[in-house]
Amino acid sequence: MKREDLVDLFALTAKVLEDNREDVISWLCNIETLNMARLELDKTLRALTTFEREVIYLDQRQPLGKVGVMLPFNTPLYGLVLYAFGPVFSGNKVLVKPSSLSFDIIDSVFNLLATNGILEEMPISLHKPGKWFLEDLCLKEEKVDAVSFTGQWGSVASVLSLIPQDVRFIYSGSGYNPFIVLESANLESAAEIAVDSRLWNSGQDCLAAERFYVHRSVFDDFVKILIEKLTRIKCGTNLENNVRVGPLINGDHVAYLRGLIKSNLSESKVLYEGIFSDNLITPFVIETAHNSPLLLSEKYGPIFTLAKFDSSSEVIEQANGIDFALGATVCGEGEKVIDKLDFAHVAYENSILTIEDDDAHRPFGGYKNSGFVFCKSENYQVSGPILYSVETSVEAQ
Repeated sequence: MKREDLVDLFALTAKVLEDNREDVISWLCNIETLNMARLELDKTLRALTTFEREVIYLDQRQPLGKVGVMLPFNTPLYGLVLYAFGPVFSGNKVLVKPSSLSFDIIDSVFNLLATNGILEEMPISLHKPGKWFLEDLCLKEEKVDAVSFTGQWGSVASVLSLIPQDVRFIYSGSGYNPFIVLESANLESAAEIAVDSRLWNSGQDCLAAERFYVHRSVFDDFVKILIEKLTRIKCGTNLENNVRVGPLINGDHVAYLRGLIKSNLSESKVLYEGIFSDNLITPFVIETAHNSPLLLSEKYGPIFTLAKFDSSSEVIEQANGIDFALGATVCGEGEKVIDKLDFAHVAYENSILTIEDDDAHRPFGGYKNSGFVFCKSENYQVSGPILYSVETSVEAQ
């Protein structure tokens, strides 16, 4: 199928989703809040109706052939478009495996698209979760040319160990993103941006701010404003209007977070104490040391962990000092700081989440362990922002 035909087909997909908006939102509300479901659907529709922006990147390129795509559990609809429709756009046949936590949502979407005749023209197929997807289907029966995996860094080694030398491996993962509040920051604005950056999808996003570094001279004032804003945050069930923080998707992760906080209390100070109620965690604000596991971990939930710093050189070293480099945020007069941050995406006086939200068709992704593309037989390795359509294609011979 020609790319201009795929542009039209993706636009038709957007129309079908929009025409069935309430149903789609109700499916998404199984794992996210009503507000988040609306935002995700709108973001997905924008992405689907602007694929012509990727045409320029694909000039004189041809598809690899077949691509196996393992989706993350969060924002499943947008993830489907970003990670699976991109390879379709470059001409590949795509096999999709959603997470078991969000499979039913993607299954419902595929049934909707099939009912409207869209899947008859689109070379994409849905497969149930399970190890067999990679080991048996992708690497034996279908023999894919590339595998795309989005998930936690801890799972990369086991997935990569199965990939043959001639199969391209595309990884997008954790961010551990720093949020820096400088002495010169407008604290009211910085606190608002911090709330937006931490509580997007109840904190379950690789771009969400994870490590908050606040200059010692403004620390107390920043915390006071931040807590005041958090007292106005509505927490509750996914179907309630205006809920910013809903139940986390993964119950095992809730138990992990409870244990993480408990095991680090001796070196930390709880400044604003949330509650654990089944899978719902209301926001916590915790002061801790810059080298604390609590600060340096990926919380993936509504937990703000803050450390004080005294100088620009100190916070630059601390922000850069881990093996993940997706996105960073700076509030205050931070030109010198921004120039020395080794991250793929840096937001200034704005939420890092807007970088991807504005345009789904610009290269996106992190350095170090936050993302890479690798194929041993091609002697090919890329780290940093990518487009999935490009990385599932090669220059035409």
